[in-house]
Amino acid sequence: MSGIDEIMQNIEIEDDCCEPLTNAERNRILHLISKKTGAAPRKRKRHVMRTMLIAACVTALLAVTTALAAYYLELEKPLGDMLGVTEENFSEIENAVDTPVCSVTDNGVTVNVLQTLADSRTVYAVFEVVAPEGTELQQWYEFERYHFEPSDSWDHPEKYSSFAMDVSVVEADGNRMKCIATAEGFASELPDCEWSLTLENISEHVSYEPEHEWNNIIEGKWQLTWNYSSEKNPDMRELGVNIPMECEERNITVTDITLSPLSAQFVVRCELTEDEAVNIKENDRANLDIFSGIEPYISAANLSVKMKDGTVIDWQNAKPFRTGGFPEGENCMISWYYMRFNNIVDTDDIEGVIVNGREIKIEDLL
Repeated sequence: MSGIDEIMQNIEIEDDCCEPLTNAERNRILHLISKKTGAAPRKRKRHVMRTMLIAACVTALLAVTTALAAYYLELEKPLGDMLGVTEENFSEIENAVDTPVCSVTDNGVTVNVLQTLADSRTVYAVFEVVAPEGTELQQWYEFERYHFEPSDSWDHPEKYSSFAMDVSVVEADGNRMKCIATAEGFASELPDCEWSLTLENISEHVSYEPEHEWNNIIEGKWQLTWNYSSEKNPDMRELGVNIPMECEERNITVTDITLSPLSAQFVVRCELTEDEAVNIKENDRANLDIFSGIEPYISAANLSVKMKDGTVIDWQNAKPFRTGGFPEGENCMISWYYMRFNNIVDTDDIEGVIVNGREIKIEDLL
């Protein structure tokens, strides 16, 4: 056993708010320390002086890295896997990780919110479902109905227009399963608000046609709420721009770009013809028809992000989501194009954006 190994076996962090380290956590911290120092644990003859020096180094390193290591160790694995979180990129989202105390029980089944992560356009929540002992939950189970949104979204739709939500089971083991709820693509920056997650009936989806048919495994309704604060957002870059889409048949302009470690969003403005403007005033559904006409110009293939290493993030390596169009003023329509990155991105490593094949550097947009 090396000096580092021996120290790690005996080290205890005295902190009333922390649980004792498990062996797995000790090994993870050991790995981080070894990587930082370039040393690797190996079998060697003990030397008292060497062990004392290593102890001093470990103590100093722990003082610097304890916060990062603790968060990194506590980041829920399903969320980390989903977003491609590594030791190198975790610092980009560290401040955005939160652990709300939130739990509810119905029909013997408890749902606990374990962790949340958000920027101003995207919110994730990892939660665990715990059924009575002897229950075998499966990863293919679903919730028959769910809602994941700000509590006041129905009362104030103008604040939260055009977002997509999803809830999926990512792990199942005996009477427990872990799930991720996602809400993304908000048209405007999220204000401080209360979030609500409502789940109904743990079920198997047995048929899609002629209509959805469910086999309820456990009936129940679980509603959880917690507070979201924009102060927990990661570092973001918001750019007011004026980039023409260069479309012959339409006057379409990118007016705003928001970049975060989790996502990118483009705001697109389209001028309407006189007939279209009149039609929108007379027909509530006309905006949908007009948007269908301009959608090809703002498709996933026409808007992308370029990194300094040459990597292009587009619809092939990100999850795109486009909203419908909404009237602005007398003769304009605004729409949003949003993409959730498959991996955490350092916004300082973004070189620029690509609009209809035209590369534009961030420095030229400032």
